[in-house]
Amino acid sequence: MLNTDNTTILCIDIQKNLVKIVQDENILLNCIKLMKASSILDIDTIITEQYPKGLGETIEEIKSIKPFKIIEKTAFSALKTPNFIKIKNKNVVIFWN
Repeated sequence: MLNTDNTTILCIDIQKNLVKIVQDENILLNCIKLMKASSILDIDTIITEQYPKGLGETIEEIKSIKPFKIIEKTAFSALKTPNFIKIKNKNVVIFWN
């Protein structure tokens, strides 16, 4: 069962240059809702950024919501990023565009 002690929200690559090419604006709105809910419920949140030097940082609408951990990655899969493996919670809720 999900609860605030055993759950991490993982928001994958909601970055400036990637959001521009996504045709569905509901993706961004849904991510913002999820981030606000995680802030209210005090759920651990991690955001990944795929090569931020080239694709830009996470968009401000997301970054301004609450504190979170950022994991920079250069591999497509977050699972191949060493810091990702350190997630201690059993349940990970993934939001991906």
